[in-house]
Amino acid sequence: MDQDRIQTVLVVEDELLLRMLTTFLLRESGFNVLEAGNGDEALELLANREHVDVVLTDIRMPVMDGIELSSRLGFSHPGVPILFLTGEEVPDRDALGGARCLKKPLNPQKLVAAINEAITPNRSWLCGPDHRDRH
Repeated sequence: MDQDRIQTVLVVEDELLLRMLTTFLLRESGFNVLEAGNGDEALELLANREHVDVVLTDIRMPVMDGIELSSRLGFSHPGVPILFLTGEEVPDRDALGGARCLKKPLNPQKLVAAINEAITPNRSWLCGPDHRDRH
């Protein structure tokens, strides 16, 4: 990983105001940010990009939810870390393929720390069929 490269985060959130706030926070924290309103939009965006460092996705969204998005990314973009968001009860990590889930409303410092943890080498929770058993 190139330490001088600006890290790219894809924020997938159907609630526009929350997506705007999260995007603003992450840009102010020095990240390059892409945005999508649902999993389908995220896949379209990623089809035209070579690389993102982490995907931050809501679990419940219309069109395609975050869990289905994670499953599809496991095949199209294996190794990309996924961080889930939820305003509801946080599911068990096993139900999310070992990925971490953050509770809304988001604490800005915890969000940035979780993203930084996800993009560091030796991360233990990656999306993809060959990474599902790691915790």
